[in-house]
Amino acid sequence: MPLTLSIVTPCYNRADFIVTAIASVRAQWRDGMEHIIVDGGSTDGTLDILKRHPHLTVICEPDENLYDAVNKGVRRARGNIIGWLNTDDRYLDGAFDVIFEAFENNPTADLVCGGARLVTHGAEDDPRKSDLFNADANKNLDFSDILFDVPVINARFFRREVFDRIGLFHLHYMPAADREFLLRCARAGLTCTAIDRVVHEYVLHDGSATIRSGMAHWHSMARVHMDVAEAHLKDPDIPAKLRRALRRFHAKNALIGAVSELSQGHLGQGAGFVARGWAHHPLWPALALYHSLTWAQRGPRQA
Repeated sequence: MPLTLSIVTPCYNRADFIVTAIASVRAQWRDGMEHIIVDGGSTDGTLDILKRHPHLTVICEPDENLYDAVNKGVRRARGNIIGWLNTDDRYLDGAFDVIFEAFENNPTADLVCGGARLVTHGAEDDPRKSDLFNADANKNLDFSDILFDVPVINARFFRREVFDRIGLFHLHYMPAADREFLLRCARAGLTCTAIDRVVHEYVLHDGSATIRSGMAHWHSMARVHMDVAEAHLKDPDIPAKLRRALRRFHAKNALIGAVSELSQGHLGQGAGFVARGWAHHPLWPALALYHSLTWAQRGPRQA
């Protein structure tokens, strides 16, 4: 059976970004391909833009969050390969060629992952103002790498059967359901083929859902990460390696949440993170010290 590609794009009020995302897909169009836009009811002119692109499949209806939109697109998708592109990002030229080649050369691979680049909005063409995520740690399905490195979900392309086997994204883990989804992929023993090519570009701006500058939102992300860790730790059958990684991940995010809240003068909320981390791991102070030292060496986003 020939490979066919479906790209799913969740969308809400993105008139200022979506044209670039659409163009990055359209420039690499091939037979049997579809680009599904799942719009939550935009009111800023986005829908008028979408009407000017008749090749798109547009679903317009209210949704709970972006993962709800992605799930709708996955259910609708007809391709046997599925990718997820956000409205404020883009695929780089030639991305689909190398992704298809990787699937064809690795017929048992469940997913293929390339590299990604993070750039600041307005500096997309300046490689000096970008962060590169093209290491194996960003691409494979090792438990620790999924938890502690950048998961580059949008540089990953999945066989349709992955969603049939693993299920869809869990809505209550906003905005970390992609990391949790990859954790389920790893636990199921799925295989990922990594390619040494940057295929996707994240655009950093104040409206980004997950990657933003500053630390004002870190406490909310840390809280969800701790929810993910606690949910998986409840399973008595998880591998010992994963249990150790989850406990470190939980401890790290308790520290992140505490630092974020305390830096904003929220003493009670900061203390709540400390208490939650300590209650879940009696050695939390030691783990917090370890992560503090790692921060000092590598920076908090990559620690």
